[in-house]
Amino acid sequence: MGEIKKDSFYKVNPPATSFPVPTSRSQWVSTLPSWLLRKLYNETSITTKFDQYLIIMYLLVSKFWNPFSFTSAGVGMAMMVWITVKVKDGNLDQVIELADEPHGNAFTASQKGCERLERSISHENPNHILLTELWSSKEDWDVYFASQQKLRDENGWNARFLPLLEEDGVQITFSEMDKSL
Repeated sequence: MGEIKKDSFYKVNPPATSFPVPTSRSQWVSTLPSWLLRKLYNETSITTKFDQYLIIMYLLVSKFWNPFSFTSAGVGMAMMVWITVKVKDGNLDQVIELADEPHGNAFTASQKGCERLERSISHENPNHILLTELWSSKEDWDVYFASQQKLRDENGWNARFLPLLEEDGVQITFSEMDKSL
């Protein structure tokens, strides 16, 4: 099996950020401030330890720090949401059709803070749908969950969806994920 190279991986799956990520050396260099470019290209010399410190700090901060991904604790944490949907026998196709409607998974994926949503069918039980969602924060998910409940109740989506599930057919688990790793 072939090895995934980091550069090709990020071109296919760019990291979720709130700002553009340079994909080439020339794009990366164009994001540097002029004072740093002059120092790097020896128009002025890097003469002091302080100059070296400034350059290193700028590069580290600009490469790894995204102020929009931090929780109130100041740590680059995100929220993984693991949802198991238990479908009554014979209803899987209908549930998948509902999930594919605009008020289904597409609505969830379009919400502020939803960075990723994946749907799969359990290998052990084909009546169990597994949703894996990555959210910027638990607060973003809470806002989404309240709004989706109201919207889906008002437009009748929940009335069509919920009868197709087993009793207590939705299990939701939260876990924090350190995005800096």
